[in-house]
Amino acid sequence: ARKNVFSSETMHFVIIDIMASFIIGLGITLALNTLPISSLALGIVVGIIVFSLLLSLYFNTCLKVYAPLESGDAENKNRAFNRVFSKAWFLHFYHN
Repeated sequence: ARKNVFSSETMHFVIIDIMASFIIGLGITLALNTLPISSLALGIVVGIIVFSLLLSLYFNTCLKVYAPLESGDAENKNRAFNRVFSKAWFLHFYHN
């Protein structure tokens, strides 16, 4: 999982995460027009919190998905792979 920190998948998610956090922070800032400085500060803080939460959720999910590649013995690899594969229900219909 550590090798995938700078993969294109991760960079794609980070870009979307930055855009979502910016839009949420901007929305908070524009919704609270009462005090411009405090609403801007609150928007920035909320944007940073959203960015951090989404990024931690993404990396926790990556650790679960890539667990079959990192586990040592065959039994743990099979168990981890089956746990991840069972969540990918759309792959069950794939045939060669």
